Amino acid sequence: MRCMPFIVGLGGTMRFGSSNERALRIAMAHAAELGAETLLITGARLDLPTYDPAIDPNAAAEYVIDAIERRTG
Repeated sequence: MRCMPFIVGLGGTMRFGSSNERALRIAMAHAAELGAETLLITGARLDLPTYDPAIDPNAAAEYVIDAIERRTG
């Protein structure tokens, strides 16, 4: 059984539908067509706090952390 990758796409701007976001969506769609599982994180989901190891991450940061740490297979 072949393990397909899980790809998290982070990008774009805070503005929904930016040209960067559209380009990332095209790349992620292509990866999905090739069999990868994908998760796109753009727009308001990118409104993250500045990293400070002394402070617990907020819900938005937890969402991104969970996505990046996810293991498949």
